[in-house]
Amino acid sequence: AEPNQFLSEKQKAIKKLLILMILADGKVEDTEISAFHKVYKNTTGLVVNNIYDEIEKVKTENKSARQYLKEVAHLLNDEGKREIIQSGMMIAAADGNVDPTELNMLATFGKALGLNNSQVKEIIGA
Repeated sequence: AEPNQFLSEKQKAIKKLLILMILADGKVEDTEISAFHKVYKNTTGLVVNNIYDEIEKVKTENKSARQYLKEVAHLLNDEGKREIIQSGMMIAAADGNVDPTELNMLATFGKALGLNNSQVKEIIGA
């Protein structure tokens, strides 16, 4: 894969995963939105201007995170996979309360990326 194509897949994967984490507990909170912007900029160097539109898109797309991550897993190296899980954890922790559904979702993301539970726990520091 071309580096740019690789990067854009990784960027898309991170954006989608972060949005799914925002939606995980059923509430879209300001703290999660600001965490999204911070994490996305830190991991990709990019900014998302229309975050609420993007959230709606993910809601209506109806493709599970697991399906999506399985499709892109082969494009990510270990560092990329680690980054995706860490990014998700930052969103989960943004509202000051990591919900069990959020932790389960991270474990599911990890599995879809080919990581086992202990690897995921190590990444998120659980």
